[in-house]
Amino acid sequence: MGDAGSLMLGFGVAVGTILAANSTRGLHSFVILSFPVALALFDTSLVVVSRLMTGRPVQLGGQDHFSHRLRMVGWSPYVILGATTWGSSIAWACAALALLYPLAEAWLAVPIALAFVVAWGVLLKVDPYAASNQSRIEVYREQTGT
Repeated sequence: MGDAGSLMLGFGVAVGTILAANSTRGLHSFVILSFPVALALFDTSLVVVSRLMTGRPVQLGGQDHFSHRLRMVGWSPYVILGATTWGSSIAWACAALALLYPLAEAWLAVPIALAFVVAWGVLLKVDPYAASNQSRIEVYREQTGT
């Protein structure tokens, strides 16, 4: 994510926390806070659980993030980018829907959250540690003209 991404994410969580703390939404404050960072939580939990299940160190880097797993099953980098953007937008929409509670529209967030859980379970089954998968990951580098 880098410094700029993590700073922006931290700022967003801080602002969300302040807004949620000043409301009387109760449990919905957690939902309002978790959906904007859903993609980061999705990826982090996927990697941590996967590494713990295989006995690998959690703190070391690797190619077992959700984008790498999608690449292993044959998705192109542009499709992965589109899916990531779509997923992030949907998560933000869920946070907006949670703000509408107790209106009926707020419950639309439940099946969307369930879809995230199903996708997490499916991606957890992709084995990024198999030797045959390692050769399928390609790194795209920018060509410099000289």
